[in-house]
Formats: sequence, structure tokens, C-alpha cells
Amino acid sequence: MKILLVRPAYKSIFSLFNPVITEPLALEYLATIISRQGHRYSICDQPASAFVLIKKLLKFKPDLVAITGYLTAEDEIKKIARRVKLFNPKILVMAGGVHVELNYRNLQTPYFDILSCSGGIQPFSKLLAHNFSTKSWPLTEGIRYRQGKTWKTNKKLKLNPEKLPLPNRSYFRKNIQKFRYLNYGPVALLKTAWGCPFKCNFCYCRMLNDQQYLPRKITDVIHELKTIEHDLIWIIDDTFLLKRKRVEKFIEQLHQNKIRKKFIVYSRADFIAENSDLLPALRQAGVIDIIVGLEATEDKTLDQYEKGVKANQNNLCVKYLRENGINLTALFMIKPDATCRDFKKMGRWIKKMKINTYTLSIFLPLPGTEIYEKYREKLTTNKIRKWDFLHLVLPPENMNRFSFYFNFYKLYFRAFVKNINTYLPEYLSGRTQ
Repeated sequence: MKILLVRPAYKSIFSLFNPVITEPLALEYLATIISRQGHRYSICDQPASAFVLIKKLLKFKPDLVAITGYLTAEDEIKKIARRVKLFNPKILVMAGGVHVELNYRNLQTPYFDILSCSGGIQPFSKLLAHNFSTKSWPLTEGIRYRQGKTWKTNKKLKLNPEKLPLPNRSYFRKNIQKFRYLNYGPVALLKTAWGCPFKCNFCYCRMLNDQQYLPRKITDVIHELKTIEHDLIWIIDDTFLLKRKRVEKFIEQLHQNKIRKKFIVYSRADFIAENSDLLPALRQAGVIDIIVGLEATEDKTLDQYEKGVKANQNNLCVKYLRENGINLTALFMIKPDATCRDFKKMGRWIKKMKINTYTLSIFLPLPGTEIYEKYREKLTTNKIRKWDFLHLVLPPENMNRFSFYFNFYKLYFRAFVKNINTYLPEYLSGRTQ
């Protein structure tokens, strides 16, 4: 079989600069499976136009097109599926990924044949073993498949991290200069766990994998690190600094295997506040930047998010990272009931804490989360591309929309201006550090 692997592009207000471009790790996992089973693949990553896709279809002539993307790319995923079927109705079209897992009903259209709804890449592997024969569809756990005008549902499949192959990074190596995270780059991705055990009500990470946190063995992680011929690694677990013993083992194994790389990782503020003694060892092991979802600066708002973190822990987190020379990328979230005073207060706190790198998000109820139904009747739009944390999908409660956006982007672009000498030259020249 010939299989075309597609990750659609998504455009936002920041597309002019593209501050974050990641390697298509999910597609690289599929690439390994395809090669192992003796088939051919081609990756079409973020096609800029319908012409690019059609050109790829004409040249490669795939038997199957497999698409993956996040929530905001849903419209593009549908467009790609439609274009493929109009180009050649005989081409099978499959979609998978975290968005499909939680919102597969949105993709049950005549332009899709199979939706992978659980088990990660395992259903794809099982279907490929039978050349995607329609006879294998009813027997494959973890999928929904179209039979005429109706959709059939198979039993769920639990993801097993130990069965994952190493991703085929040939596409990454070939296009290495395009992948970056802010002013860091080029950067390779590494995933050491799936899901999240915490209960933040705005996040759907914990809803995945039947709400189970599934970590890989550290020995397997180290083995993969040895295969990555690149020195800057972004560990994209929802929360990497989670269990102290696992973090200590990771540090120990890095030293024992003489792995000298730099790492960007995610953490919660409470872990850093309660385990600050680990920070020197993390820095020595190569951790240069920790992305932390601080979300808010007051206990009241943090409690509303069911974050399980206190404002004082946020303060300590910022303090300890600065003292240990590890950069902080802080993530904040603004609620639709924010006032002008709230924006100013957050801005003053960011300045007081000397936070240079941060992003802002607008609170929204993500489809697939428990709070979505709570806010459904208040939604002001059903355009899925608006669910990018940069748009209001709920009405602002204490100011008009213009005032809300003005204050939001005023605070947002303060971070950009503060770092313009670092970021802008790279974007204009195409170079990264």
C-alpha cells in the first residue's frame, strides 16, 4: 500500500511569525509502522493550499490518506478529506489523534471511512496488517468505521506505551531548520507519557485514555534519546515533572548513559515549589526551560479552575526557577468575567515577578471536557477554529468585546515586544539558535 500522512495547517493571528513549529511526531510513529510492514509512505505536513495537496495526490497516488490534527484544525481536516474523496473516491480516508478521540462525532461525514478513537496508533497498525481490508474493520478495536451511511462502533482499545515503536525521524532530519519553539530551535520532540492525572476543568488532557495517566519506562525513554541525533529536545508530556522518583531516575539515567542534551519540559508550579532541591540537578542534566501553567495569580481563580495549586506556590515556582538559572515560560489564562483592573493586576504581577516569557489564553470550555455542557447554552459561536484560546467563545461579562480584546492583546504583545530582539531576527532571516 501507499499511504499519505497529512497534518493540516492552522492559521491564527501569530501565523505571520509562526513562533512554534513542531515536527509531526504522530505521523513519524505511523511512518515506522508503515515501513516495518513493507509499505510506502509520504508525509504532507501543513499543506499551504489545496494545490499542494492535489499535487501530492497526483504524484504519490496513495491508497490511503491518514490525517491527524488538533481541535482548531477540525475544519481543515474535513476539507482535506473532502478534497481527497473528490479527487478519487476509491482512496480510503482515516483520521486520528486526540481531537478525534474525544470529538469523533464531528467527523462522521461521508468523506471519512475510519476514525481512530482509542488506543493511539495501535488500531492503525492492526488495520495495516490486513492491508486495510474492509473485512478487518469490524474486528479492529479502537475505531469507528463507515458502512454506507451509518457508522459502526468497535470496542475501545487501551493505549499501551510499551508497544510503541521509535518514530521514524527522517522527515525531521530532512526539514530540521523549520522546527522551533519560540527562540529555541531547531528542536526535536519526545513523548514519555500520555494523559494527565490532575483535574483542571478547562483541560481535556486528563479525559484521554479513559482518564488514565500512562508513562513509559525511563529505560525506554533513554533508549529513544540515544537515537535522536539532535541536542535540543522538547519533552511534550502534558506534565513531565510529575513524580519525584521518576524525575530522579531520569536524571540518573542521563548521567549514567553520558547523554548531553538540552531539554524543554512542562511542569506544574506545585511540583517546583515542593521539589526546589531538584532544580540544580535538573539544570545540570540539561533542562534549560520549564513551561508552567500558572494560569492565575489569585487563589480564587485557581480554585475555580480546580487547578489544585495555590497562588503562593506560583510565587515560589517563579522565584526558585530564577534562582537556579532555569528559564520560565509562564502560561496564563484570562476568564471572560475579567475586568480592566484584573488585566492591570496581572500585568503588574508579571512585571513584579520579572517574568520575561509568557503566553495568555482566553478561558473556553473545550468540547470533550466535563465543563463543555455547562457552558454550551452561553456559547457565542460554533466555529471550531475559534477554539484556539485567542478568541472569546463566551460573552465577556464586565466589559465589551473590543475592550476585552484590547486589554488581552495589549498584555500579550508586551511579552513579544520585550523579546523582539530575540525572536524577530530569526523569523525574518529563517534562522534559529
